[in-house]
Amino acid sequence: MALAGLPNNVAVLNFKNNFNTTVNKSLSGKTFVTNYGNPFWSFTLETPVREQHDLFDVYGSFFLSTVGKVSDILLPTINDAAGTASGTIQVVNQSSSGHSTDVGSTAVGVQNGSGTLLTGDLISFSNHKKVYMITSDCNLDGSSVDTLNFTPGLVRSVAPADGSTLVTVNYDNVGIQAIAENDVQTINYGTDGYASYSQDFREVL
Repeated sequence: MALAGLPNNVAVLNFKNNFNTTVNKSLSGKTFVTNYGNPFWSFTLETPVREQHDLFDVYGSFFLSTVGKVSDILLPTINDAAGTASGTIQVVNQSSSGHSTDVGSTAVGVQNGSGTLLTGDLISFSNHKKVYMITSDCNLDGSSVDTLNFTPGLVRSVAPADGSTLVTVNYDNVGIQAIAENDVQTINYGTDGYASYSQDFREVL
């Protein structure tokens, strides 16, 4: 499904970075943690309280269209970088930057572009759909190789596929590919003719 935008007055609640980990403790007290990969974001979308008929007129088509479908959702407010980044930001090839572009890496070298990417900004890469979050501010000077730190670790390598065409960083209009969790839609009705809408989603690749 194409990118679905929502009005900025829709709240994004409980935005979570979920990791598939198992913790085991031995009789001696040692703790073993196993990470099975496949991290995903989950979140709740909640509308403002509106008169019942207005609620469905304004928001109903979006929520009903997401039932049982994978959608690219532009999350209100946070889909665009809070920093001042502009231009085309390219991932530098691993061998020339000293950074790792392999699966699991949480830092890559980037070049070109200008401005800043700030902690909490959402990004994605041009060769796959997974969304990442910046974990430390990155100042882009447009010439030297800058370090871009993010979470979770890469689920796919961002090395240039053909050795020359560099992968780029998306930082504005970053959509999350998601599906409604459990297909449960919640409508909260008041006693005054007003109501609000909420639904849980999880990222899928």
